[in-house]
Amino acid sequence: MGFRGVDTKTYSVLRRDSGGEEGGGLIQSLKKNAKDDELEGPWPLVHPCRQLNSWGLILIAGNAILFILSLGTIAIAYRYSRNLLNNEGNALLKRIDAYLYNEIQVDLVDMTINGSLLNSGDSIFQQPPSPEVDAAWEAITHQYPHVITTEDVIRLGKDPTRTARWPEDWGFGPDAHTAELDIIHTVHCLNAVRRDVHWRHYFGDRYPDGEFPELHRVHTDHCIYIVLQNLMCSANADIITNVWVEGQLHPFPDFNVNKKCRNYDALVDWHHRTQVTDMDNYLAMRRPKGQEPWKMSDDFHRKFQTGLERGHSDD
Repeated sequence: MGFRGVDTKTYSVLRRDSGGEEGGGLIQSLKKNAKDDELEGPWPLVHPCRQLNSWGLILIAGNAILFILSLGTIAIAYRYSRNLLNNEGNALLKRIDAYLYNEIQVDLVDMTINGSLLNSGDSIFQQPPSPEVDAAWEAITHQYPHVITTEDVIRLGKDPTRTARWPEDWGFGPDAHTAELDIIHTVHCLNAVRRDVHWRHYFGDRYPDGEFPELHRVHTDHCIYIVLQNLMCSANADIITNVWVEGQLHPFPDFNVNKKCRNYDALVDWHHRTQVTDMDNYLAMRRPKGQEPWKMSDDFHRKFQTGLERGHSDD
């Protein structure tokens, strides 16, 4: 039987002699072809398992960073809320007032308002006029000035080029502006209204008929409005409960309200420690040359009897 010729491939024996040149050449060729296939093929060079491990490490690191940032944010928020709740470092009051709370600590204190309609003698401020009563009011209302800086003026929303400065010979330096404590002025206004209520005691000799000059009435009206605006600005939602009392048919208001108050004594103490009391020299201060004054209305000049009209300067 005859057979067709079969195409056969022959392989040369891999020789290990002569440095394995022939066998080594084949192996090197195979390695080179495999390397070329990896470079030219669609798959990355990194082994798939090794690539997944790298992405996993990146995700873990990212999550760890986010977790640390979250913890930091929670800690900051907790401390901020705690500071507000406890008014630590005046954190709560600094959100309301513009100045002073970097200077002193003003605590919030629990207080019950004395709402008695009758004068029980517990407070000197509820007593009729006397030298002792006047001294008590004077202690919390004297309007001595203070020293503030240009930075303070700007923080108060004012223009430091328009505010009055202390002359350098006062020893406060070149960056010293004159200022007053607003709450002291507000309580001064309340005292002015009190004095008008007791006008016979305070003004009876000068105005026996109770007819005050125009400027006096203007000042009293100004003070009433100042007190009203401050009360409305610091409005609260405190509640007056009602009770049953002897001799009254209807529920009667209990004005003894429990409140959370700023420590007024701390403010007055700071006022006493930092005020400038040399009022003789203070009243002798005059506007420096070149300092533009505020223009005032004709009505202002008439009531204050300045002798000026239409806001003209007295330069």
